[in-house]
Order: sequence, then structure tokens, then C-alpha cells
Amino acid sequence: MNAVTDSKLKEKLQKRITTVKTAIEAKKQQEAINAAETAVKKHESDQKRENVDDAKNMVNAVADSAKKEAFNNRINAVVSAIDAKEAEAARQAEEARKAEEARQAQEQAAAEEAARQAQEQAAAQQAQQQAASGYSRDARGRWHRPNGQYASKAEIAAAGLPW
Repeated sequence: MNAVTDSKLKEKLQKRITTVKTAIEAKKQQEAINAAETAVKKHESDQKRENVDDAKNMVNAVADSAKKEAFNNRINAVVSAIDAKEAEAARQAEEARKAEEARQAQEQAAAEEAARQAQEQAAAQQAQQQAASGYSRDARGRWHRPNGQYASKAEIAAAGLPW
């Protein structure tokens, strides 16, 4: 530029350089806007936290404050939706955990009740074995008289003992 001595030519060239620089800057801004739009659309369609930073970085490259604000509002709306989904998932997980705890407590109560009933039944059977006119039952299920001898079927039936 300094080599040109004609002032009119120099001014014409300077205007042309300014026009080209403006056109290049406008093209860069349009590319930045397009990249930001693509990133925000991706973020809206694939709502994941990992996409937030990429979209925000692309939006920060945009110089137009109105467009930048519009993009940021869209990003914030998606972030709010993500927060809501995560809160709902956490609530459902907590409900599932509580339901599992309740189920386990119910199973434990049922097992304790079954054990208590089995113990009562064994105690009743033991009491029946010993209280039935002095008859007792051995491990093989055979009835014995109080003197230790085997009891006959007729004796067992007469005493009302189970066979």
C-alpha cells in the first residue's frame, strides 16, 4: 500500500481492502452462526449434559448479541429439561429403593412368621407327644408307652395320637 503514490488509487484500494475484510468477517460470522445453530440443534435432539459445553462454545463465537441470546435461551431450555429428567429419574430410583426395602421387610416378616409358626407347631407336636397319656414318639415316628415299650396301633388310636 505504501508503494502506491497516487492518492486516488490508494483510496480506492483502501476501500476495496475494507470491503473485502468486511465480507470475510461477515462470512466468518455466518459460519459461526451456522455452526452454533447446528450445535444447538444437536443439543436439542440429543439431550445430554455432554453436549452443553460444545453448544455453548459454538454460541460464544457468535458476535450478534441477539442471536447469541436466542441460542443461549434454547440451550438453557434444554438444560432445564435435562435437569427435570434427572430429577424424575432420581425420584423414581428413590421410589424403587423404598419399594425394594418394603419388599425385603415384608419378606423378612413373612419368614419370621413362618419360623414362628414352625416353632409353635414343633412345640405343639412335642407337647402332644409327651402329654398324650405319657406316650412319646421317637425320631423314626414310632410311639412308645411310658415304660419305653412300643405302643400298638390300637393303643395309639385309643389315645387319639396321629399315626
